[in-house]
Amino acid sequence: MIDSVNTASTSQRNQTKRVVENDFNSEWENHLIIRFPPEIANKVKDYLNEDVHHISQTKMNINFNQNLRSGTLTFGKYDMDFTLYDLPCVSEVMKTIDKKTIYKVADISQIIICSPPGERKKLAKSDGNNKGQDKYEWPHGICPPMRFAQRKRFRKIKRKKYMDASDVERELKRLLRSDLDSVNVKWEVVSIDEMERTDNETLQELKIGINEGNTQQTLNDDFDYGLFLSDSENEDN
Repeated sequence: MIDSVNTASTSQRNQTKRVVENDFNSEWENHLIIRFPPEIANKVKDYLNEDVHHISQTKMNINFNQNLRSGTLTFGKYDMDFTLYDLPCVSEVMKTIDKKTIYKVADISQIIICSPPGERKKLAKSDGNNKGQDKYEWPHGICPPMRFAQRKRFRKIKRKKYMDASDVERELKRLLRSDLDSVNVKWEVVSIDEMERTDNETLQELKIGINEGNTQQTLNDDFDYGLFLSDSENEDN
């Protein structure tokens, strides 16, 4: 929010007083990429290159649906359905005035894909899980080398199971209710370092016990083998 500072002077104390007012009418500058069908792209390019003073009556309007992922884009007499996708990577937008100094304007992470005029898309219902989120992920980058970038360049990660806030609250209430119904409740705070130290000590004791058992078994085998040889020698004598 941009704050405008107004200065007013009081004649009695000759002091300045600053009044901070919020400018609620300020417009935010957001950037994204709009990909038009080939037959509309050239017309949009000519429309943007026209002189400001001789601008035509062609207007462009964007109306989003309630899910904020789809909507209708109107360009002149053409009505096109679109879907807003998330790009696999973030692209920096630069601009220059004198072709020497480059200024960063914004970061682009989303793209609007418009369908040809007259082609209606069926709105997919979001099921509220990871699959509903994956359908709005665009698999390609902006330039041709980034085609199928999400599949070729990024390794797969293990996704955590998504739980809605209502499910978490329901599970918490169930656990608290079970604590109230229980006869005796015990709790203990255990440090992670202590747990790792205890596990290591248990593992070392287990290894020592296995080694001692193997040594004792070897000694017993040698002793039995020696007795067997001594008995054979006594029989021969």
